Amino acid sequence: MAFDALAYRGAALTIQSAVASLDGTSDVTFHLFTKDIPQSAPDFIASLFTRLGNRVTIKHYNSDIQDFSNCATLHGSLMVYARLIMPDEVPSERLIYLDSDLIITKDLTALWNTDLHDTTIGAVTLSTVEWSNDRPFLSKFGINPNSPYFNSGVLLIDSLRWRNDATTKKLLDLVTHHGPELTVVDQTLLNLYFNNNFTHLPPYWNQHVYSNSRASSPDSGIIHFLGMPKPWSLLSGHFHNCRPILSSVIKQQRLIYPPLSWSEITAAPGQFFRSLRSIYRAAKARLSL
Repeated sequence: MAFDALAYRGAALTIQSAVASLDGTSDVTFHLFTKDIPQSAPDFIASLFTRLGNRVTIKHYNSDIQDFSNCATLHGSLMVYARLIMPDEVPSERLIYLDSDLIITKDLTALWNTDLHDTTIGAVTLSTVEWSNDRPFLSKFGINPNSPYFNSGVLLIDSLRWRNDATTKKLLDLVTHHGPELTVVDQTLLNLYFNNNFTHLPPYWNQHVYSNSRASSPDSGIIHFLGMPKPWSLLSGHFHNCRPILSSVIKQQRLIYPPLSWSEITAAPGQFFRSLRSIYRAAKARLSL
């Protein structure tokens, strides 16, 4: 996982729900790439892992993402690109990458054991290139608009194959020439590089919901809260249609909800106030002002 101050609260819930969904025999290691998180965050995360038991191991990494400094950002942050260096940094033959805005309700062991059929990554298809925001950019490379287009928030990665193919270096070569053009940041880059060359994961491993989605009960798997605001954002309980889904899982899995701290605001004020703007827009849409 990779997260900063704005995403820290969501990441804490993602971690807890992943562990709560494991069966009684599975062990798990979380590899955390962080930047500008609140001063209280490491202690809070450590307390989580103490509570979650000895089946869980946590490892921290420095988020050296300066090579992506010319890239388009997501809510003012470059942390989304950290997933592109993880297979090189983490000494494992396989990784599950998880965004920090997920709630997990199914044992990830089944995802871990998925056959990648001689491809480097597995992902859930979102739509086709034709319906993506990236179409103008991707079309410059001759990509068929009917090609499948995946969301990069949940990835199963063959890290050994990634390293053997020097994938990070090849992605950085693309970044050098096209970094500012990445409409949907790392997702644009990955869909360009792995076009028609990835394993299609079952949809329940990345179920997309938005603040204006209907709050219906999703399938067992991974719930991905796309866009802004998030259901755990300040004041969003009144304006996020799917907050009841989150509340139900928190109650069922007995998750600890991390409090909003002043250091979270001061660590990345630009991101925090962008989050407030998104809440205002959601409230405005809800009230039809």
